[in-house]
Amino acid sequence: MNLKVILSEQYKRAKNKKYNLSCILLGMLFFAMGVNGFFEIEKITFSPRGEFFLGYLEANAWLWPMINFIQVVAGLLLLLRSYVPLAILLLGPIITNILAFHICLDLVRLPYILVMTFAYLYVAYIHRDLFKRFLKKR
Repeated sequence: MNLKVILSEQYKRAKNKKYNLSCILLGMLFFAMGVNGFFEIEKITFSPRGEFFLGYLEANAWLWPMINFIQVVAGLLLLLRSYVPLAILLLGPIITNILAFHICLDLVRLPYILVMTFAYLYVAYIHRDLFKRFLKKR
């Protein structure tokens, strides 16, 4: 791809209101949740099974801080709309686990998680050309 094609695609994405809204929504959500995971500004309650599971994650010396760090970095990348494909790659496993957690352990917030998942899938779909090379058989 030449520079002219790349710049025209970036210009189209910048003018797409749904794309910008999805990036801002995901960026604010993950930045806020990552910062909240570090400092526990607001206590979020879950079902007893969900609290039990999160207790194990928080007790781990390195896993919980790493998840929160990735959320903060990816949230900032989405808010700034720079390196959005990298943010999509970083958030993929986290969103998958959040979705599985809420389906299996805590159904109360599932509608919000589905909105977050669809926003993530939309942003990933916009950048699908960059991810096609990962799906090619070699």
